[in-house]
Amino acid sequence: MPNPITSQLLRDEDLLRRMKKGDRAAFDDIYDRYWQKLYSEAHKRLKNTEQIE
Repeated sequence: MPNPITSQLLRDEDLLRRMKKGDRAAFDDIYDRYWQKLYSEAHKRLKNTEQIE
């Protein structure tokens, strides 16, 4: 399993490359980086927490 500190330093492009190879930790890192932004944008548009989740 990759070192979490090291994976936090990786660029998105590198994480996406790793995700394509099936690296679950890379997916988790991308998710952790962007879930709040995605949730916020979805909430602005849908205004329905149930649909967003």
